[in-house]
Amino acid sequence: MATFAYPELTFTDEELAASAKDTNTAVYVISRNAGEGADRGMTKKVAVNNVEYELGDYELSDVEKENLKKVALLLKIPLLY
Repeated sequence: MATFAYPELTFTDEELAASAKDTNTAVYVISRNAGEGADRGMTKKVAVNNVEYELGDYELSDVEKENLKKVALLLKIPLLY
């Protein structure tokens, strides 16, 4: 059975700076594909359109961690994860 996954977006510094220009608040939504439990793992790698991605399952993926760090630094807020 194939795993369905959206590629995770990596924020650029320019995108974040443009967004932060008008606000000092951020909401970062993390979602997971739900299953019956047997397919759960800490992280897993899947291929989407011949590109391999690391998906977080119970833990945050590297892309999620990096995005959260960028947002926290830009908005000067503590990062608690």
